[in-house]
This record gives sequence, C-alpha cells and structure tokens, in this order.
Amino acid sequence: MATVRIVRDSPITRSEWRECVAADPELRPDGEDSVLWSRLAPHEFTLLVWRDGGIEARDPTPELLAKMERMAHAFRAAVRDDEELRRIAERKPKPRRGPLRLDPLQWQVVSYLVAAIVIIGAAALVLVAMHVTR
Repeated sequence: MATVRIVRDSPITRSEWRECVAADPELRPDGEDSVLWSRLAPHEFTLLVWRDGGIEARDPTPELLAKMERMAHAFRAAVRDDEELRRIAERKPKPRRGPLRLDPLQWQVVSYLVAAIVIIGAAALVLVAMHVTR
C-alpha cells in the first residue's frame, strides 16, 4: 500500500484540519499543512499531510490506519488507498434511535428545568386569573 487518504464528498478544509491538529495532543505541527503523529514508541513519528481537501500518509502501519479511521470518523469521511479502488474503512455516523440517554446528573438538570417551567407557567396562570377576576 503506498498512499492512504482520508476523503469525503466535500473537501476537508484547511481550517478543519488545523482544528483537528489543535485538539489532538498526539499531533505536532511540522510545517503549514503537515503534522507528526507520535507512535507508541518514544521518538517515532509518522507524517500526516493535508493536501487538496484530504489528509494523507505514506505506507501507514496498522496503528496509523486505526488513527486515520478515528480521524475519518470525526470528519465524517472515509479512509481509502492511493487509487481509491479498495475501501479500507468507512465510518458514517449512525442516526440516533431509541430513548434519550442521559447520565443521572443530566436527568437531574432536566427535571429541575421542567419543574421551573411548570412553576412559571402556573404563576402566569394565577396572574392572568387574578387580572380577569378584577
């Protein structure tokens, strides 16, 4: 395998690429559009380059392919080989289905908000009723 790219239907913009690099502590800028990805071993780096609306790497290791798959998921993109003939991995977010999943603290906040809305609504009804009966 020669070059592998993260691609999607719309180009990945330079600003999206820079946001990704800034948010990922494993990526270290190495020029305007390239970054070094530190592997598990100390002092080992792999070059990732943003070019023509995609992100590419040459001769990626399995670890780098896994990293690129995670990045592709964040960009709603796919990882493809140099000729884009063979799909290596494609990650598309699945639509959310089923019940809303919140942790207990989030449920508590939601319940307080609902209670506040009910109390405000009841107070408004009392004020309207007092105004009408005068």
